[in-house]
Amino acid sequence: MSNTSAVQDTHTKPLSIGLYMRISQDDGRDESCSITNQRAIIQSRIDSQSEFSGVQKIEYIDDGVSGSRSDRDAYQRMLKDIRRGAVDCIIVKDLSRIGRNLIDVDDLLMNYFVMWGVRFISINDGYDSYTNPLSNLELAVINLANQHYNRYLAIKSMSAKLTKMKHGEYLSLPPFGYKKSETEKNKLVVDEEAAEYVRLIFSLAVNGVRTVEIAKTLNAQDIPSPSVYKVNHGYKNIWKHAIDPDSEC
Repeated sequence: MSNTSAVQDTHTKPLSIGLYMRISQDDGRDESCSITNQRAIIQSRIDSQSEFSGVQKIEYIDDGVSGSRSDRDAYQRMLKDIRRGAVDCIIVKDLSRIGRNLIDVDDLLMNYFVMWGVRFISINDGYDSYTNPLSNLELAVINLANQHYNRYLAIKSMSAKLTKMKHGEYLSLPPFGYKKSETEKNKLVVDEEAAEYVRLIFSLAVNGVRTVEIAKTLNAQDIPSPSVYKVNHGYKNIWKHAIDPDSEC
């Protein structure tokens, strides 16, 4: 589809609507930001407009992803569907859901959606690119506020983590030989099973056994590697902790 043919008449009824929803870990337990809440708000808007009656709906959900990133899976799938003509109207709860990066969001609204003839509606911002467009200045102010709010959350989160660290609370994935306490949050306790493996490794090392021979001994006894051990004991996304130490196991 050429860019020219992609641009649709502003009075054409949408053939398909994309419901884009996103929530990040920074949103915490705020019910107003939940996917369920976003879906309800968008669906209410669709139900209230007769022009959307019977229109196909496609959901795009990025759960647990920061709006400052543009490599979100559902977000990229939405852009791909737009390019192939599968969706011609996008609705979000508010502009912060589509993104918190000023430059990316501005380019998306002012260039990408315009080029592909996509109608964009941000409910809480009172924005509809067809019936109630905002000026570039108004959009810039909203996007700037969203971007700075994201930075504020990042600073607030880091400050909270540093405070916890100063109080001796452990925030990352437990080192091999330890596990999270079941009674006290952010406290480590000895994992007796893994600790036996650690003691064996140190015992062999103290006696002069080389690392290669230690590895062969562990393999011969079917002792799992630390990563395999953690996965076998219910830990999930163990590599994610290198990036996000607050993610739950």
